[in-house]
Amino acid sequence: MAIRDAAGFVYRLIGVAEDITERKAAESRLYELAHFDQLTGITNRLYFGEIVDVAIRRNAVGAVILLDLDGFKKVNDSAGHAVGDLLLRATAKRLAQVAPPEATVSRWGGDEFAIFVPEGSTTGSLSKIIGRIREVCAEPFLLPRRKVFLTASIGIARSPDHGRSAAELMANADLAMYRAKAEQPGTERFFSPA
Repeated sequence: MAIRDAAGFVYRLIGVAEDITERKAAESRLYELAHFDQLTGITNRLYFGEIVDVAIRRNAVGAVILLDLDGFKKVNDSAGHAVGDLLLRATAKRLAQVAPPEATVSRWGGDEFAIFVPEGSTTGSLSKIIGRIREVCAEPFLLPRRKVFLTASIGIARSPDHGRSAAELMANADLAMYRAKAEQPGTERFFSPA
């Protein structure tokens, strides 16, 4: 509020200010907790679903790639959760490095990861992307006092043919992934209605 003298000139301003730094930091932290996996820093299951649903509403065509680390449970049980956590962080980092820039990489929980790749990806065909994912998962993980070798079973579902929502695409990619795991771990399968 401006305080004026007898001539009408402003000689003082009176106001109230409030420092909202802590509130903004808390809001930012809540957003992070709601949208990102706390262990790996990549998107979580909820936010991934929102991103895919938005893409579908915009008529974007793409593929959901779901992968499960074969042999992770043995490593986690034998070496401990701290080593398992390192392995999950390393996997998230590798997946983020090979995913196209426009893709969304997510940890779904446990040792499951998902990637949404919009059609027309700038880094090549879907088969090339899947090949790179398989390669980085098969490279040895150098962890404290051990070298770990894993593979990934992968399931793929494409929109709109295999689903018209994130939930439907994920369910179908999950079915395809479990088919790959049952038939030959370390391979990939595309969803088929059969």
